[in-house]
Amino acid sequence: MASVSPSFNSFHDGLKDIAERKGKEVLGQKAYVHAEVRSHVKEISDRILEEARQLTNKQFKLIVSTVIQDASAGSGLVAHSSVFWDSSADGVVTATYNTPNIVAVISIFGCAV
Repeated sequence: MASVSPSFNSFHDGLKDIAERKGKEVLGQKAYVHAEVRSHVKEISDRILEEARQLTNKQFKLIVSTVIQDASAGSGLVAHSSVFWDSSADGVVTATYNTPNIVAVISIFGCAV
């Protein structure tokens, strides 16, 4: 009998915790410095990807997207993703990390292998 693979959504809480924790670890209470944002988004995404692969036991293709905005700029941020996938197996987890200086929106997409 073939084993049934878990749904990506079964990892939702653990993945959200990873995203929030990694955002906090990298950004802390740092000020928004445009010259540093590129390295911050890469570091957050890479750290999340490494830990998410372990949590999901490499059962999914993973995509991590991190967006950082200057919170003190007073501008809005709207983001949207559209997907075509098997909603019974695939999924997305989105988390935010906010400080008075920075808004980070982190999305983890998982597609069953």
